[in-house]
Amino acid sequence: MNLSLISSFAIGSVLMLSLVKVNLSLVESSMDSMNDQIAKVNIDNISTVLSSDIRKIGYRKSGSSLLEATPQKLTFLGDLEDDGVVDQVTWEWDQTQAVTETRNPADYVLTRTVNGHSTDIKLGVIKFGFQYYDDHNVPTTVLDDIRRVKAVLVSESAEPVGDDYMKAAWEKTFVPLSIAN
Repeated sequence: MNLSLISSFAIGSVLMLSLVKVNLSLVESSMDSMNDQIAKVNIDNISTVLSSDIRKIGYRKSGSSLLEATPQKLTFLGDLEDDGVVDQVTWEWDQTQAVTETRNPADYVLTRTVNGHSTDIKLGVIKFGFQYYDDHNVPTTVLDDIRRVKAVLVSESAEPVGDDYMKAAWEKTFVPLSIAN
């Protein structure tokens, strides 16, 4: 057989395998970026609604506005829509209620309830919680002493890339002006 034909075939095969490897790397990198962006968008969507709600704690409500404040549940009163009607709002992360629509074994349902109407948020939440502080920024669990609310949120992509889930985190401390009881 012709030596140049065999050499050409070998070189062509090596080049073809190199192109396939580069293509696979680009696809994996693209999937990483896409899942990372999805996790960030999920965090942004949840944090926008949560921020709006927490800022309204006690708004247009006289007297006590906090009804329950635990590490994974916050229930309060406030006029969310600035319509003169005081709403009851609950944010709760239930670690017994896994999201079954995704392959991620670590994401659980986050629930927002306004005046008895619940909305399940299934956006890859793997960590959600609250911490509460008094006037001196000292942690407290006494409802009447709470003046600051810190929210922590971590989300992962619904699907893995390889064995990894893309993660995004957000946290913020709020000092609602109307929280004082």
